[in-house]
Amino acid sequence: KRWVFPSPDPYCTYKVPSDLYLLPNGHFLISAFVFGPCSVYYPPSDSCRARTWIFEADSLGNILHQYLSSAPDRYVMAAKLTLSRDGGIVFSGKETFIGQSNSYVVFRDRQYIGKLDSNYELAWEYTSKEPHLGYLSRSVEMADGSIWVCGKDKDRRGDTIEYRGILLKFSSDGDSIGRQKFYRLSYPYHSSLTDLWYDQASHFFQDMVMLPDSSLVLVGEIAVDYLSSPTAGYWGWVVHTDKYGCVESEGCFPVGLAQSPIPPWEAVRVAWCKVYPNPAHDYLTFDYQIPSQAVGQAVMIVSDPMGKEVKRMTLAELKGQLLWDTRSLPEGLYYYSLLFGKEQLASGSLSVVHQ
Repeated sequence: KRWVFPSPDPYCTYKVPSDLYLLPNGHFLISAFVFGPCSVYYPPSDSCRARTWIFEADSLGNILHQYLSSAPDRYVMAAKLTLSRDGGIVFSGKETFIGQSNSYVVFRDRQYIGKLDSNYELAWEYTSKEPHLGYLSRSVEMADGSIWVCGKDKDRRGDTIEYRGILLKFSSDGDSIGRQKFYRLSYPYHSSLTDLWYDQASHFFQDMVMLPDSSLVLVGEIAVDYLSSPTAGYWGWVVHTDKYGCVESEGCFPVGLAQSPIPPWEAVRVAWCKVYPNPAHDYLTFDYQIPSQAVGQAVMIVSDPMGKEVKRMTLAELKGQLLWDTRSLPEGLYYYSLLFGKEQLASGSLSVVHQ
C-alpha cells in the first residue's frame, strides 16, 4: 500500500519522515519535519518555517490524531518519539531561532524536548537557554516517570569549542533535574574562520535503550577532523551507564571504542580518576584505572589556571594510586588531565590550601 499524507501547513511543502512506531491497536505513530523554502536574506518571508508534525494513522492511512508545532517565529524540529506509560508522547530534537548577520539569515539551534498528553495536546516543553547547543535525540522513561534523553552538546570556551555527548534528565513534569557530559577525545578547535581547524572532535549520541536493571546503553559516533588529514576518522561509540547516568561510582567518565585497534579478546576497560583530599593541604592522592593498552603510556598532568604544567606523572599500572606532595605548591586552583596519547580519559579541578 502507498499512502500520501498532505502537510497540515500550506507553506510546508517538504516533508521528511523521522520516526515511526507501531501502536498496540495496529495504528502507526509517525513524526516528520515539514518545512518551507527560506530565503538566505533577512528578514525571511512567512514561507520560511520548519515544524514538527506528529500524527497517528490507522491501517487504511487515515489520520486520526495529530499535533503541529507552532510557527513561524520558531522552528521546532523534534523527531525522536518515546511513548510514556500515561499515554503521552515525548518528542525531542532541536529548536531553531532565526537571527541576522548583516543581511543574511543566521540559524541558532537549541536543545529541545516536549511532551504531548494522551489527547495530542502539548503538556510541557523545554528549550536550552543558550544557542548553538546541538540537539537532543532518543529518550527513555524510567519507572518513576522521569525521562532520560541523549544527544549532542556544544560548549564555547573563549575562542575554542567542544562538542560532547549529552545525557539530560527531566522529571515527569518537564523540570530539568540532571545533566551528564561524555567525551573520549578533547580536541577543541579555534572558532575563528581565519584559523585552520585541526584536531576537532565531535561527540554525539543518536540512540539509547534502557536495560531491565534500569541502566542505559547509548550509541553514537566520534568524528575527528572533517578536513583531509592522516588523523581523520570516524569511530562508533558505545556507553553503558548505571541508572543514574554514571559510568563509574567514582564519577561519570566516558567509555567507548579506543582509537587504536584492540584484540577482540581484550575487553575495553573503563577509565576513571578520583582525587582526594580536595582541597589538599600537604598531599594529594590520585586513584585511577586506565585501559590495559595505556599502561606505561598514560600520564597525569596537573596545570595551573594559566595552562602551565606543574606536575607530570606516568601511570605504570592498570589500576593504582599516585601520591603527590603539595607542601611546596602555592595555594590556589589547579586542573588535572589523565591523557593517553591525544585521548583525554579523565579531567577535573583541584585546589591546594595550606593550613
